[in-house]
Amino acid sequence: MKFSVFESPKTTVSVAGKVYQVNASFDRVLAALAILQDDNLDEYSKAYLCVSMLYKKRFAPENTSLIFAMFEAYFNQIVGDNDKPEKSYNGQRPFDFAQDAALIYAGFWQAYGIDLHRAHGKLHWKTFVALLSGLPEDTRLMQVIDIRTRPLPKPTKYNLEERQALMRAKAQVRLKVSEEERMRNYAQGLWALAKMLEAKAEQGKRGDKE
Repeated sequence: MKFSVFESPKTTVSVAGKVYQVNASFDRVLAALAILQDDNLDEYSKAYLCVSMLYKKRFAPENTSLIFAMFEAYFNQIVGDNDKPEKSYNGQRPFDFAQDAALIYAGFWQAYGIDLHRAHGKLHWKTFVALLSGLPEDTRLMQVIDIRTRPLPKPTKYNLEERQALMRAKAQVRLKVSEEERMRNYAQGLWALAKMLEAKAEQGKRGDKE
């Protein structure tokens, strides 16, 4: 469900024809996202911890199929793929909820006069995402995002200083890459290299035939 000015954000989730009350405040969702990034937990543990925190009803931990169903339903119906403000930009994340927490807090205070600490349990995830997406350009968070996502101009004999200044600025605000992301990027790099070598081999075969 996308954000609407005509309807209040949902605080219930439907699973197998039953409706369940949930906690949909931004701090609960962010806490759940942090759990999902914990490499020390297996997939079921992540799902169970999230369900225990996000639903007002308690579920038996041994009912694994139900736990996974509740977990999937919450993220499909409350969070939604279209409302994730942390999408990648040209393969790079523009910001990180944990690493940029202070900038997000400062941005909400500057733009809206909202103290996010006092908004725990009150500010719905959908509302939080809408406000986050609408932060003005004069907030430090948006300035940092602009630096991270701004492409380097192609080198010419006139723009050496401009390129160096932007590279220094990017280095200052660069996000730290987790080990999981590093391995994923490495794997993607190997895959791209393999495809390139495969394409060259195919070109060589066609050349030999000719």
